[in-house]
Amino acid sequence: MKTTSKFTSVIFASLLFLSRIAISQQIETYGIADDGTPLHWKILLPSGSGPWPFALAIHGGGFKSGDPGLPFNVCAQDLVNAGYFVACPEYRLAPPGQLVGQTSDGRFPDQTNDVMLAVAKAKADLRCNGEVFAVGGSAGASHSAWLAGKHLVNAAVLMSPAMQFDDPVSLKNSNFNHDVNNYAPNNLSAASPLGMLTTNDSPIFVAAYQQDSMPAPQYNLTVADLVRLGAPHNSLLLAGQGHSFDMWPTIKDQAIAFLNAHRGHHESNAYIYAQPKWDGHGNITVGYANTESSDSDFLLARLNPRGSLDPTFGVGGKVRTSFGDLNGGANGAALQSDGKIVAVGFQATFSNQSTNFALARYLGQ
Repeated sequence: MKTTSKFTSVIFASLLFLSRIAISQQIETYGIADDGTPLHWKILLPSGSGPWPFALAIHGGGFKSGDPGLPFNVCAQDLVNAGYFVACPEYRLAPPGQLVGQTSDGRFPDQTNDVMLAVAKAKADLRCNGEVFAVGGSAGASHSAWLAGKHLVNAAVLMSPAMQFDDPVSLKNSNFNHDVNNYAPNNLSAASPLGMLTTNDSPIFVAAYQQDSMPAPQYNLTVADLVRLGAPHNSLLLAGQGHSFDMWPTIKDQAIAFLNAHRGHHESNAYIYAQPKWDGHGNITVGYANTESSDSDFLLARLNPRGSLDPTFGVGGKVRTSFGDLNGGANGAALQSDGKIVAVGFQATFSNQSTNFALARYLGQ
């Protein structure tokens, strides 16, 4: 009888645990792409009430296939156990791949726009503590590197990344040649993440196998460039054969330690509180809670398709709006059909320092 009771208790506890895991696994819409494609991510929440640091686990697939299920199944639980809120985003795919509802061809810069949108959504999410990290494999590592180069994430882990698409040695590999030319035809240099890296990019952990299906120069060129730039990074070349998320069980402790080492570093230019709004010309408008001075205000910025500030917008690509002496911030923005921008957020008062509603409409671009 005691054995039966113990067995029943174990079964009940196991079912309770599984039910909690099932509840914490969800699929959400994180945004709408500029062609109208609904974009989803698969999430897994840590225990507790949050907010948490977000880890975007970004799938590969030669820019033309793949889905969020791979990184979710391989690394999500490890990251959640380390205290991260995990979101595995989908992004539009190049031919012959296609998401449901996708009307664009999914080629560069569609995919980088989508992952930048995922970062913006993460930072706007009330479950996020303001820190966002990227963990990617293969093409997903390329997109993670793009985010690091734009300093949109606190740090990034790159597993078998494609970084320099026009490298002549790598192009001798037929699979690599096909994938990058399919993704960025006649635009290999501009689409290469290696060109986005600077001295001030977010810290990068890059890893590959000695016998990786990604051509060896992609790892070697990345490490050499990071060293040349003096950019913060770790690198690891693993013995044997494998690719992308194959290495996660081997490197996970080092990778998570690397991410943890870059917790708590909030960069003012990374606090994007609004979903990007595309203006029909490839430009992206984002709303910030400005922290560039002692008082925070509304701050709008417009980025060109490659993610740099558009100097024709406001002053140096930014427009700052103050409603008074106390702190405020934009929590959302909308682009109207006539090109005018509406931003909403809060403005503090002496009696209520965070909840007063504020709205601004910008008449010119």
